[in-house]
Amino acid sequence: MTTFSPFSSFQTKMEDDDDDVETVLALFADVEPLPQDDGPEPVVRIAYPPDFVRVMDVFRRILVTGEQSVRTLKLSAEVIRHNAANYTAWLYRRRCLEAVHTTSSEEERSAAWRQELQRCTDTCLRNPKNYQVWFHRRSCVQQLRDPSAELDFVASVLLDDSKNYHAWGHRQWVLKEFSLWEGELAFTAELIEQDLRNNSAWNQRYFVLQNTVDVKSSAVVEAEVNFAMVHIHRAPSNPSPWNYIRGLLEVVNYRGTPQVRRMCNELGLVEQGEGASALASSAPSDAVAAASTDAAIVAAQAIEPPPSASSVDDTGAEIAATETADGSTVEPLVPIVTEAAAPLAAPLAAPLAAPLAAPLAAADPSAGTGESDGGESGCPMEDSAGETGTGTGTGGVADGEVVGDQAGGETNSEAATPCANALSLLIEILQAEHTGPSIMHAIRLCEKLRTIDPIRDRFWEWRSQRLTALAATCS
Repeated sequence: MTTFSPFSSFQTKMEDDDDDVETVLALFADVEPLPQDDGPEPVVRIAYPPDFVRVMDVFRRILVTGEQSVRTLKLSAEVIRHNAANYTAWLYRRRCLEAVHTTSSEEERSAAWRQELQRCTDTCLRNPKNYQVWFHRRSCVQQLRDPSAELDFVASVLLDDSKNYHAWGHRQWVLKEFSLWEGELAFTAELIEQDLRNNSAWNQRYFVLQNTVDVKSSAVVEAEVNFAMVHIHRAPSNPSPWNYIRGLLEVVNYRGTPQVRRMCNELGLVEQGEGASALASSAPSDAVAAASTDAAIVAAQAIEPPPSASSVDDTGAEIAATETADGSTVEPLVPIVTEAAAPLAAPLAAPLAAPLAAPLAAADPSAGTGESDGGESGCPMEDSAGETGTGTGTGGVADGEVVGDQAGGETNSEAATPCANALSLLIEILQAEHTGPSIMHAIRLCEKLRTIDPIRDRFWEWRSQRLTALAATCS
């Protein structure tokens, strides 16, 4: 991966950056300022800085007259310098650029937009979570039709904040707009290796699969499940790979991956004292771990993209229900925690959480602290929807925080405690089977989770009730 240095761009000055506020305002000596109208009797008048008031008064007048020229381009730069989130100024700036270069040669026009892209680089690095500047950057790339520096630029931003929503959104747009998918799975694998709790990287990996391969392909599902299982065994309480597997299996109705069920049984249903042996029995070796990652990348890149939506039947991941062989309808597992349930959780959590805090903390350093992506006590929220609807939830690890070792691994000490993530996924697998014994087994697991995950006792009680109702429809 090419290294992009974000600091060199700060040394670059745009042509219209050389003008201070007095110089810019002098260009509009012929323009009558238009003050902000706060009404005849403003209750609380905002104390704007004097230069901000002068610049905005002129800018309001220009918006009324509609002038688009070189001087208004300079004015928009001054407005943005005072408030980089002024979306009106960014929009007007784009219109000015287009108007000024209407009769310019293609070379001159490209040079102007390339200079504007450099301005965006500066502003992005100073305001990395500014919606307007990222959209403006997209517009610049669209005008240039040159994304050559974008992936490296976004990678440099993610080095500072691996969960920057705006940077990930821009990266996804670039990938789709210019079909730059090659190497993206390897990029996500690298980020996950550095921090296996990087939920954004897991989400990105699923996004790549959705846009490049048939996610119902058994080869893809097998390879990606193996990839995720490697990281689950490194940190069973980390919900990111569990939710990734959930997203993979939902599409195929939780079928065709017996290794997942074995892993759920081993990590979720072991007796006290057997955790270490159970973990060792299902954990892939280092060689398998490497092979799984490689196989996932190769399988995903080798398979043809899925057919268009017009030729796909209605049994995809977004389906509301699945029809079984006997014609009955199986309600999918779409756990919902209603707002009405929230007030009930707090009084239950307080008395239950305190006596369990010490053993939970000993088993998992991130338990009960919100440090693991997606739920208290290291458990994933059942309604954790992905950033792009992939089934991978966002979480609470602080930006840049290192949990566990450098790769986010955990010791086997927690394996003696049943893994709530494993039990939660096993419930979904059992429900998908839609048989009487499997539903009854799932109900028993809900009761088990009420014991090991008491903070969400009411949720698991609700889930048990739903499964009990479903059991009546099973053979």
